[in-house]
Amino acid sequence: MGEAALGAYQIATYIPALDFPANRRFVEATKQKLGYMDPLVQMGHIGGDVIARALETVNGNVEDTAGFLRALRKVQFDSTLGPFKFDPLSQNVLANIYITRAENVGNEIQNVLVQTIPEAKDPWWLEHAPR
Repeated sequence: MGEAALGAYQIATYIPALDFPANRRFVEATKQKLGYMDPLVQMGHIGGDVIARALETVNGNVEDTAGFLRALRKVQFDSTLGPFKFDPLSQNVLANIYITRAENVGNEIQNVLVQTIPEAKDPWWLEHAPR
């Protein structure tokens, strides 16, 4: 979109500019591997990271389906998204939501963080959760 995007707001669960150690390492590694930063790569990375952590808990024993699912539900860590964990009731990710604005940073248009909504819950779940 180029300069037409300047000043536009976006809501996202991830932007490469997030200032977390895990994200800084991820962005640098992605740039080294691809030669540029592709934010879509992060989706696969976070999924793989969650699965790997659950596998560590069960020592790789995926045949123990119940144990693996218990381990998966308990995964918590400082991720590329910020703090990562699952809601114990809905099993949805309690992800930060980031409000950003497109700005010119170093002659490159980037989404710059404006506000963080921590551990946002799925509004559908809040309305329809079993009581």
